[in-house]
Amino acid sequence: MELAIRLYPNPELRKRSAVVKRVTRATRDLIRDMARLMYRKHGAGLSAPQVGVMERIIIMDDQSGEDAPLNPMAFINPVITKRFGGQFTRTEGCLSLPGDYGPVKRAKKIVLHAFTMTGEEVNHTFTGMQACIVQHECDHLDGILFIDRSPKLKEEICSSYNRELS
Repeated sequence: MELAIRLYPNPELRKRSAVVKRVTRATRDLIRDMARLMYRKHGAGLSAPQVGVMERIIIMDDQSGEDAPLNPMAFINPVITKRFGGQFTRTEGCLSLPGDYGPVKRAKKIVLHAFTMTGEEVNHTFTGMQACIVQHECDHLDGILFIDRSPKLKEEICSSYNRELS
């Protein structure tokens, strides 16, 4: 299936995603297509709502280092069960808001509970950039964009889009 990224201000980006009831072949195909699109667009993460599929699925790959092998991780029905280690501010961007970047405060460490493509239940601890990516993508599942985490940035971007849409 040829996927396309939904761009802000598409209303689908503001909707809450549904729980995946069963991991099927279609689920696995979607995840593979999402990974291909994420790499093609040079992203570090992607959520199903960003491609118009309103299901709780995220993928990520921080691709740390130019020579690092591709290592996409997919999580179905992800839930952040713990945030700890304090907070840090990073500059974030989003494939749904190309060219827009800004500071966002996130937890330094998180524990993620989810299911894999094979239906296996997992708990992962993520730190630093990986924790940031997971938090960003999980926000998408609830209709939250990174600009919502930074009021000043949201004001700037929203006013910019309002001018463009007028």
